[in-house]
Amino acid sequence: MMKISTTQFNLQEVTSEEDFFKRISFLIEKALDDKSSLVILPEYFSLSLLLFETKEKKINFKEALHQEGPSHSQKLLTKAQELSSHYKIDILLGTLPVKKGSHLVNRSYFLTSDGSQTYQDKINMTRFEKEVWEVQKGDPLLHLFYWKGFKCAMLTCYDSEFAYLSTYLSKAQVELLFVPSCTDTEHGYWRVRHCCEARAIENQMFVVMSSVVGGNKNFQEIDSHYGRGALFSPCDGHFNPSGLIIEGLTNQEGVVTGELNRQELLRIRQSGDVLNLSDSNSENYITVLDPVYIL
Repeated sequence: MMKISTTQFNLQEVTSEEDFFKRISFLIEKALDDKSSLVILPEYFSLSLLLFETKEKKINFKEALHQEGPSHSQKLLTKAQELSSHYKIDILLGTLPVKKGSHLVNRSYFLTSDGSQTYQDKINMTRFEKEVWEVQKGDPLLHLFYWKGFKCAMLTCYDSEFAYLSTYLSKAQVELLFVPSCTDTEHGYWRVRHCCEARAIENQMFVVMSSVVGGNKNFQEIDSHYGRGALFSPCDGHFNPSGLIIEGLTNQEGVVTGELNRQELLRIRQSGDVLNLSDSNSENYITVLDPVYIL
């Protein structure tokens, strides 16, 4: 059994760098109170800090993201690693703006308290990211890693909505999927939420979703968000029939902690009511027939 904590992080205006990191530390301490081994932050969680850092430069949001984003991200990555080592807890930073060549990508980092790191670039960009912010897709690479006995992967927000990525995860037998998200509308939240549930069912895996909530009214790009963090399991075995392990309260900053039973997950993969994972990887050849007229 393993406890992990996902978060709902508010993009409210930051009054100081110290204030921002105090809020991060508070969430980490709450996760530790819950006896968690991991705390997960959502996509674009640090944008309010980036805007505070660039406030005196009188530049717009997009300029801040592209001009100051990479150095901001490196500083935050260093600070997060210090927090991970100090508190002896692993941290998923989802996500930070990172320069790759001449363009900006959206990258999640997984940090362990002993200093190990891995990352995952967002592969599919939303229209807003691509057309307004000009953030580009990362390389089409899925970085798998082992953590506490689980075979893990990360898919950032919109990436969870693409079944072709899930197909690769199923073939790799991934057991735990992290989905840091940033959704500014209720529609967007439910798209990601429903796809997280689908990934848990079709791959017989655990899926953990983190969410940005609230916003900064001074900047239209991040003025409001809708979300809540949650942990999902397959709808089988001793798990909740709905597949929901736990979820937070809508649009309230805080920590959501749940327990993952890996042995039960492995059991239903072998002898559950259904065998989605093995059946999806069996030698099934599907032919799509041309349409016929029946009227």
